[in-house]
Order: sequence, then structure tokens, then C-alpha cells
Amino acid sequence: MNKIPYSYTRNNLLDIPQNYQMSSYEGPDFLISYQFSRKKIITELEKMPDFISFSNNFFSSQDISDVYEIIKINKFSTNELYHSIIMELISNPKNTQTIPIIDKFLKKFEIRKRIFLNYDNEFNIIGDEFKEIQNYVLLSFMCLIRYQTTSDLKYLNTFLKLNDLICSAKKLIVNKIDISLFHYLLTSEMKYVLKLLDESGIWLE
Repeated sequence: MNKIPYSYTRNNLLDIPQNYQMSSYEGPDFLISYQFSRKKIITELEKMPDFISFSNNFFSSQDISDVYEIIKINKFSTNELYHSIIMELISNPKNTQTIPIIDKFLKKFEIRKRIFLNYDNEFNIIGDEFKEIQNYVLLSFMCLIRYQTTSDLKYLNTFLKLNDLICSAKKLIVNKIDISLFHYLLTSEMKYVLKLLDESGIWLE
């Protein structure tokens, strides 16, 4: 039975950011509620009319500029940059050239819990729009790829927080690719979290 609601997705985190620094471990019931919440959303995504299984081929046909050409622009699109980085990571997950850029955006998200539509070539925010849900989905995907490549828990940590935010704003997930990719992200997240719990001697019902 789900005794404790999974509190991190109760409010829309785009409107009310979560301060995880004040969080404390709430015991096995909290982990069960996490699992219940994620499974529920995975099922909801599978029932959407546009749901199909995710494939890296979703990104293969896109005509996107080079990462370093994009960030030279005075006002670049975060979405375009993220697509370009993902295509680089898919083609070569061990490519280290994009890591400083990924880590810069991880830090920005950890501080403000928001990803803005545009930045300048010094990565300063341009404008005040931050509710493009696909940007959060794409950054989450980057975290997953980096975690799969490095097993560095900092990527898993930010991955979880991004997925909390996306779950809290799930009504914005309407694009076919976003639906399929987010489903893949959540199923991957649960696999890695449950593996870590098992290695720690924690078993969920």
C-alpha cells in the first residue's frame, strides 16, 4: 500500500521549485511511494495515443548545427544546443568535448531548478521563459547517458531531480518524442535506482 504520497511531485516544480538541500531520508515507505508514483506515470505514458518505444533514431535525422558553433552565437537556443549535444553523445558516448557544457547546465539547474529558452555566448540567461518541458527532458537524457558512461552519481542525482520536475508538470508532455523519451528515462531511472538499493541491501515490496 502507498502510505506516504511522493512529496517531490505533489506541486508543479516549474512554479514552486523544490529545495532538495533541506530533504531528509524518510525510510522505506518513502521509497515505496517513489516507486508507486513512477510506475503510475510510466503506465499513463504507455496509454497515450502517440506512445511508441523510444529509439536513438529519433535524433538521427535532425539537421542540427555543431555544438561549438551554436554557443558562439550571441543568443542561442537551448533546445538546439541540447539536440546537438545529444547527437554527439549518441554517436560517441565517451566524447569528452561536450562534458564541460553539460556540467555547466547541470550546475545552472541545481542552483535555479530552471532551464531558460535562451542564453548568450557566456551562458548568461536571456529572457524569462523557462517552461519549455522538452528542454528538461533533453537535459535528463544527457544525465542518463553520462551516468551510463561514467557511473558518476552526480549525474544520477540531477537525473532524479529533473525527472521529479517533469513528472510534476506531466501535462506538458504532449509531443510524440517527449512522451516516448520520457518513458524511456523513467524506466531507466527505476532500473538504476532499484539496482543501487539492492546493492545497499534495501529491498522494496
